[in-house]
Amino acid sequence: MQNKLQEEGDKNKETILSSPLPLVEHFGLVLKRKSSYSRGLGIKGITFKSQDKSQILAEAEAAKKHANDLSGEVASLTEITKKQDEEIQGQRAAIEKQAMEMKQISAVFAHLANTKVIPALAPIGDPSNATISSASTSEVGRNS
Repeated sequence: MQNKLQEEGDKNKETILSSPLPLVEHFGLVLKRKSSYSRGLGIKGITFKSQDKSQILAEAEAAKKHANDLSGEVASLTEITKKQDEEIQGQRAAIEKQAMEMKQISAVFAHLANTKVIPALAPIGDPSNATISSASTSEVGRNS
């Protein structure tokens, strides 16, 4: 039957082409020469559906591109965070080392004060010792 329609279409091509547009479209649909045909939608429906599909595909592509961009940004931020964490760990180690050195220095000063090599000093910020007087070199020399 398909072949007969095709033959008739070929024989009457001029008549079909001169007929109003809907008849020509109908033969195109019947002979399956028209792509993306959905029964009952008509040309406007097909066009609208095609535009919808194109819009959805464009939005999907834009979303995929945005996701890729965000993925790259996350990777760079992760790298920056990792470097900052390493820097913070280094600073913590330096602070701990300085704290240990300060304890050692304080212990040395406390020992020197206990042995009367230097006079005992009040802690920094102690209001009772507003003016800290340093021992003269002659006093330090006598105590040694």
